[in-house]
Order: sequence, then C-alpha cells, then structure tokens
Amino acid sequence: MNTAIQLVIFDMDGTLYDRCPAIDLAYPIAAAEIIARLTGQSIEAAQRELALKKDELSRQMDGAQTNTLTLLHYYGDHFREYEERVNDLADVEKALTPDPRLISTLKTIEAHYPIFLYTTNNGLVADRVLRRLEVDGFFPEEKRFSLRSIARLDLPHSEKLAYVKPGAKGFRLIFEKFGFRAAQTLMVGDSEVSDIRPAQHLGMHTYHVTDRESFYALPAWLKITTT
Repeated sequence: MNTAIQLVIFDMDGTLYDRCPAIDLAYPIAAAEIIARLTGQSIEAAQRELALKKDELSRQMDGAQTNTLTLLHYYGDHFREYEERVNDLADVEKALTPDPRLISTLKTIEAHYPIFLYTTNNGLVADRVLRRLEVDGFFPEEKRFSLRSIARLDLPHSEKLAYVKPGAKGFRLIFEKFGFRAAQTLMVGDSEVSDIRPAQHLGMHTYHVTDRESFYALPAWLKITTT
C-alpha cells in the first residue's frame, strides 16, 4: 500500500468507462442548441461558432477545452438548461454495460483508501452512468463533485468557472472536505489537460488512465491486492 497517498479522486468519462459517441456527442449538440437559442442562429451556424470559441478558449488556456467550459465561459449561466438537454440526448443505457472488473477494482481500492469522484459531467448524466455501471454505491452524492455541485455554489457565475476542470478550485474544495493536502492525494484520470496537468501543478500524485487495462492495473500500482 502506498502510504504517501491518503485519498484517491477519480474522473468519470474516459476513466471509469471508455468514451463513446452515444454519450460524448450529447455535449456539443446541447451546447449548440443553447447558443442557437441565445443568438437566433441556425444550429449549423451555432455549431461553427462553438467550434471557433472552443479553439479560442484552448489558446487562452493552453490546451484543448471541453464544450461544457466553452459554453459556460462565453454564454453565461446555463447550468440547468444544459444539464437537462444533455441528459435528454445521452443514450447512457444503450452505450454502457456493467463491468465486473471495474467494480472489483473500485472495491479493492475502497478497502484501503477513501475515494471520491470529480467530474464536470453534469449531475443527471453522472447519476445514470454510475447506476448503469453499478458503481453508484461507491460514489454516493456526498462523495462526488459534478457540474451540478458547481451550479449550486453560492458564487457569481464567473467565479464558478474556476471550479470546472482544469480549474484548481474544485480540487482544493475536495482537499478541504477530507482534510488532506495535495501531496496526500491521487488523481486518476484520462485527460492530460483536465486531470493530469492541473493535479500535478497542485502537487498531487497522478495516475494516467490510457485504456481499460491501465485502469485495472491501478491496485497493483498502489501496491494493494485484489479482494
């Protein structure tokens, strides 16, 4: 067991499961629909505008950015509308099936470390994904931080954006919740931009998930045995 680590934080999309179009495509579609409504443009024009704004934000933040952060950064506080529309579009139940090795891996890690979920996926989709994968028991509401959690913060919209990955404030909020320091915390994620680099910048341990086998190898990396 790696005693330097006292808390393990997991990303969700691309980490607990492989990314898939049936879920991923819901985000740009929902964002474009909101932009079209706000600007009076066609969906096609709104999609082009979203792509341009996403590239612009990527240059500003030195790394590819998400549709979620792009929408919220440029077009205002549309957390709830965006969450509901993405939830309508995401075909979670068709895209995902329970994975016994995922469940076993999380069970092994949870036996040795407190675990937490940090995703800037929205709360409604996160609920469905976790239930579909049969891992919702590992991440009850009090052990996850999602876009819904950010929306509920009693802060101005511009300040909430600092809690959307790769912003650092979400990580710091989790440290405070558990009473651990960055140096005692492991971030497990697939995205260099959203998970690995910001965690390393804060002084956290990191584990980069590149495929399913790399995820299943996490207990061995932590020097713990499968239960």
